[in-house]
Amino acid sequence: MIGDNDFVYLDAGTSVGYMVEFLAEKRAAFVTNAVAHAQRLAAQGNRVLLIGGELKSSTEAVVGAQAIELLRKYHFTKGFFGTNGITKEEGFTTPDVGEAQVKQTAVQQCQKSYILADSTKFGNISAVTFAPFSGSVILTEETVDGYKETADLYTYFLDNSIEMHINRKRPVVVICPGGGYAMTSDREAEPIAMQYLVRGYHAVILRYSVEPARYPLALLQLAKSVAFLRKNAAEFHIDTNKIVLQGFSAGGHLAASLGVFWKKDFIAQTLGVTSDMVKPNGMILSYPVITSGEFAHTGSFECLLGEDYNDLDKRKEQSLEFQVSRDTPPTFLWHTVTDDCVPVENSLLFFNALRKLEIPVEMHLYPVGGHGLSLANEETSNEDGGCVQKECQSWIELACKWMQNI
Repeated sequence: MIGDNDFVYLDAGTSVGYMVEFLAEKRAAFVTNAVAHAQRLAAQGNRVLLIGGELKSSTEAVVGAQAIELLRKYHFTKGFFGTNGITKEEGFTTPDVGEAQVKQTAVQQCQKSYILADSTKFGNISAVTFAPFSGSVILTEETVDGYKETADLYTYFLDNSIEMHINRKRPVVVICPGGGYAMTSDREAEPIAMQYLVRGYHAVILRYSVEPARYPLALLQLAKSVAFLRKNAAEFHIDTNKIVLQGFSAGGHLAASLGVFWKKDFIAQTLGVTSDMVKPNGMILSYPVITSGEFAHTGSFECLLGEDYNDLDKRKEQSLEFQVSRDTPPTFLWHTVTDDCVPVENSLLFFNALRKLEIPVEMHLYPVGGHGLSLANEETSNEDGGCVQKECQSWIELACKWMQNI
């Protein structure tokens, strides 16, 4: 987890203290606000910097304005922190205001932050929040029910060859399968990725958190995936002008949510990145859930919002036809007129909102076909042969042609 070239912050406290003895062979550089950690690291032969400031006698932790000022000058690759409480609503909490301010600053200066906590800390709330729940990785001995919402990103990157354009950069499609925010469909995952790969595009599949996870967790997971692709674009030969979201049904709502919300401050602040890092360059939306109004797929919004579903303002915020702005990226839409699950009006409402602001948009309406068609061919058909609709099979070629011009 810690490499030789890492620049690591170690928070004060017993939880982080337990890991110090395992760092003896590490050649990374360490910074800490804990006198005890610094002494043990130095005795082991590790490179260590102890930040200056006010020393608390009770915990031997360095706190105060000077410590915070020094921390802001550092840019850590990784940071490890203790906590007294963990909840989804209040995030990571600690009882002391001074220590919380130091923790908060250090977390903000870390590319990746890890919270070390035993399972008894889940569900507890201490006096002061120092980091939001979604921004860090939790390391614990046992995952507690209700805190198992994680996302998996499956990557399919095409290699370059000295025989074929060694410096080629390819578009990448981020695939968000549908499933009503209750599951993520296999039919709208790998079969889609394979279609893009054979056409020369990179593809990644995001298996995002679903019910009982609530908004905005899945949105933050998608934003973090886009930031990951931008950050590692050189390594994976990605064309950073063509990072395109592909969403199906409720996955279409998730993709479109990042399309309309990517400049929101809470996303960048939670993830510790700039808004430009999470910006999608385009969206391909297949029979998407868009509106929470008259033509809503009610189940998707119930799973997404939970108890907040009854809050009219919060429900309207998720009605994405009202959230389109001039910052929304170009969009490709397709839907069947006869969709009896997510009515075609969802795509029409989004199309009209885009057109009103002169956002480039291409839409294809197919006269027949049900919901959840995926590729609409035998590859993604059900056991009974359902979801085969020859009239709709052209959408993948049309989408790829559209991508060439964004």
